[in-house]
Amino acid sequence: MDASKKRPREEEAQPSSSSSSSQIPKEENGSIHSTSTTVNVNVHVPIPVPENMKKIKSNADMNIGNIPPSSLSSIQVNKLRLEAIFHPKFENEKSDHTIRQTIMSNISSSHHHEQPAKTKTKSKGYVEVTLKHSGSLLLWSGSQRFYSKNSTSNVFTSVGEIMLRQHFARAWNQWNWNKNGHGNDNDNVDKFQECSEYITANRLTLSFELVHSILGHHGAIPHRDYMMLISVADRNTNTGSFYSTEQMLQLAQRFRLPHNDAWVFHTPQGVERLFEVYDTMRESGMCGTVVETLNKAVKEEAEAEAEANGEGKGKGKGGGEVGLHVQSMYPHSVFQGEILEGLVIRYVSFPNNANNNTNNNTNNNTNTKDSVLKGMRELCLQSQEILKVVPPGVPSILNGDGNDNGDGDALLSCNLRELHASTVNSTATAAVTSAQKSPFEEKLQSLLKESHQYRSTHTKGGDGGSDGGGGGQRIISRPQFGRVERQQFMTNLCHKLLTAKDADADVDAETKKIASLIQTLARLNINADYNIVKEEIQIQNNNNTNTNTTEN
Repeated sequence: MDASKKRPREEEAQPSSSSSSSQIPKEENGSIHSTSTTVNVNVHVPIPVPENMKKIKSNADMNIGNIPPSSLSSIQVNKLRLEAIFHPKFENEKSDHTIRQTIMSNISSSHHHEQPAKTKTKSKGYVEVTLKHSGSLLLWSGSQRFYSKNSTSNVFTSVGEIMLRQHFARAWNQWNWNKNGHGNDNDNVDKFQECSEYITANRLTLSFELVHSILGHHGAIPHRDYMMLISVADRNTNTGSFYSTEQMLQLAQRFRLPHNDAWVFHTPQGVERLFEVYDTMRESGMCGTVVETLNKAVKEEAEAEAEANGEGKGKGKGGGEVGLHVQSMYPHSVFQGEILEGLVIRYVSFPNNANNNTNNNTNNNTNTKDSVLKGMRELCLQSQEILKVVPPGVPSILNGDGNDNGDGDALLSCNLRELHASTVNSTATAAVTSAQKSPFEEKLQSLLKESHQYRSTHTKGGDGGSDGGGGGQRIISRPQFGRVERQQFMTNLCHKLLTAKDADADVDAETKKIASLIQTLARLNINADYNIVKEEIQIQNNNNTNTNTTEN
C-alpha cells in the first residue's frame, strides 16, 4: 500500500471538449457550439506548458453559423466557451518528513483549546484521507457529453455512459425491478435527467474513475465493475475552479453519485495516529484491516475531543460517536477487493473569512472550523442512510439478457463483461484496422442508440435535446481536414475574435481569454494540434425525427 499527500492523482486527467477529452498531461482542448451547428476543437499540446498557463485546462464552445461539410473556410464563430475541465496530475515535490512536519504544524496551531486563551492562534485546517482507486478517467459535462482518451464517442466513453446509467438504475430504482429484469425505469431516468440538467445549467464537469475489467487493467481486477467520482470542476469562473471535498460530497449525495470513502482528522493526536496507521500498514495492509483501523482512529479522536471539551465520551461535535467517516456506496472490499493500492492523505485549509479583524479572528475561525466539521458530520450521517437504501448487495445491473423485449431499456440489463467476452473471438478471427470499430464497440454503440431512442419517448418532462438529460442520438464523425488547414483556421479565428470591433461582434471576456491562450501557444511555438469533429443530435418525437447538426 502506498500513499500520496496532495490532491488524489487522477489517471490520464486532461481537458475535454463537447466532442473530445484529453489525457495527455499538458493539453488544451476547445469545442465550438451552436443551435444548429457546433465546432469542437480538441487542442493537443504534447510538451510542458509554462506555469502561468497551467491554470486553464479546457475545451472551448464556439457558437457558429452553418458549416458546409467540405470546408472550414466559411465557419463563422461568435463565441468560445469552456466545455470541460479537469484536475491535472500531481507529484509530491517534498519529502514525506517535510510534508508531515508542515501538516502537524498547521494542525497543532489550529488546535486552539490546548493553548492559553491569550495565545490562541488562527485555525488552519484538517486532514482528509481517501482510498485510492485506479481506472480509466471519464469526464461528463451533462447530457451525452462524455470524454475520454483524447476523444469522444469511443469505446471508453460508451462504457462510461452505460456504467453511469446502470449506476442510476441501481441507486434509484432497485425497488421497481421484477424477476424478468425489467420494470418501471422512469424513476432512474428522471434522476439521471435531473442530474444531467443540473450539471449543464451550472456548467460543471464531473470526473470519474472507471474501475472495470474490460478495457485494460490498472491493478487488481475488480470483483465488480464500478465508477467513482473524484472531482467536480466549475466552468463558471475564468480559469476554472474545483469543488472542495465537502461540496463534491454534497452534490454526490444529492443525486446519489458514487463518491469515495473519506475520513477526517483535525487534532494533533488524531493526525499522529493516522501517520502511525500509515507507517504500520503501508507495505502489507489489506483493505478490510485498513478501513477498520481508520474507523477506530477517527472514533478515538472524536472521543478524546469530546472529553477535552467536557462533553462526555462520544458526544462531542468533533465527530459524534463513530468519528468522521463518510462511507462510499461502493465499499472497496466488496467491489474492488482486499488489495488496496494506497491511501491519499491531503491537508485542507479551513475557508478564510475575509471579514475577520484582529479583535475577533479567533472566534470567527473557530466558528468556521466548527461549521466545516458539522457539515462533514452531516455528510457522514447521510452516507449511512444512503447505504441503508442501497446496500452493497444490490446488483450492479438489472437481471436480464441485454436485449430489449419491448418493456424496458436493454442498456440497463447489459452485462458488459459478458458482452466483451462474447466479442473476443470474433475480434481475434477477423482483422480489425485502427480505422474500424471493434465488434465490442459496435455493440456498445448499438445499445446506446437504442437506449437514446427509448429515452426520447419515455423520459418524463424531457424533450430529448442535446442540452438536457433526455434522449436523442448523438452521432459523431470526423471529417478529414489537414493539420495545416486546422492550425491556420484556429490562428485566423483567434486573431479575428481578438481584433473584432464591438460593432462587428459581441466578443465577451471568456471568448477573449480562450482565444488569447491559443494565440499564446502559437507565439511560444508549442506544437499544438486541433481536431475537428462533426456532431449530430437526432431527436425522435411522435415518430418524427429532427436532426441538429454540429461540427466539432
